[in-house]
Amino acid sequence: MNTKRKVLAAVMLLAACVLHAQARPRLAILPFTGGGADGDTLALLLGNEPDLHRAFTVVPRGTGGVDAIVRGEHRFQRSGLTDSDTIAQLGRQMNVDYVVAGHIQQLGARRLVHITVVNVESFQQIAGDFREYGEISEMIGMLPEMARRIAAAPGRAAARLPGLAVLPFYVMSGAVNQGDAEVLAQLLATEIANSGSHAVLPRTSTLERVMAEHAIQRGGMTDPANIRRLGVAANAEYVLAGTVTSLGDANLFVAQILHVESGVQIAGGHEQYREVGDGIARMQALSVTLASDCVKSAKNDNDRDIITHGFHKRRRPRADAASARQP
Repeated sequence: MNTKRKVLAAVMLLAACVLHAQARPRLAILPFTGGGADGDTLALLLGNEPDLHRAFTVVPRGTGGVDAIVRGEHRFQRSGLTDSDTIAQLGRQMNVDYVVAGHIQQLGARRLVHITVVNVESFQQIAGDFREYGEISEMIGMLPEMARRIAAAPGRAAARLPGLAVLPFYVMSGAVNQGDAEVLAQLLATEIANSGSHAVLPRTSTLERVMAEHAIQRGGMTDPANIRRLGVAANAEYVLAGTVTSLGDANLFVAQILHVESGVQIAGGHEQYREVGDGIARMQALSVTLASDCVKSAKNDNDRDIITHGFHKRRRPRADAASARQP
């Protein structure tokens, strides 16, 4: 009898474990790009972090042809910029709910690992993280904290937040190259995603097609007509646009959040930095400035919705343009 009870208890425990695993969202970790074998190793080590296994059912590498799917898709991440269209496509093929994509790169004199977490169903970047390192082996000690940030991401009600599409930033001078500006823009988007103020919709191939079809140049992306085209293409309520230029002997990173339907700017800010590596540290400060402007704009809007996450208010169009839009 005692043996039967032990067997029954073991069966019940196994069943409970299976049910618990089924209840957790499924997560795939793609090989980090830009680092060759080091990228594969970091992705493998990240997938072993206990915090991830408590929050997700982590899909092992090699399961269901995951490696074959990823290796067959060469454009899933370019220069550290997540193409969420392709990330979501990969996630569906792997039958997962979330995908972690990472990139290893040199930014100025700094070495950087940047990861993003994309919701497969909504295409949204719900969280991310980036770390500087001297030797790649130093990243081993940073992975647990990165895993904790990923594990906390699904708890955010990202689907209820206003969508924010990230546009390519415009470089007005030779202060920094276009690639560096794009990376800084993505780091800014990551800080905004982590703040919980917006559901960030990273740059996609859809946006690129619309830009090509309408011959939209980077310097003309704040034109109201272009804002509407790009926002509709990304299914976003707002867009993040910006410019990198120089002022005297310093670089200037200028960012704006614009309302898609009206083309009105609701937030803006800038940060100065001497070299592109220093710009990394300024992105968090800039995200705080933009969020503060969003809150002020919402407070000044008489027609507003409830506060989301105590931080950002979902806004309806302003009264001065209401007659041209649906309520």
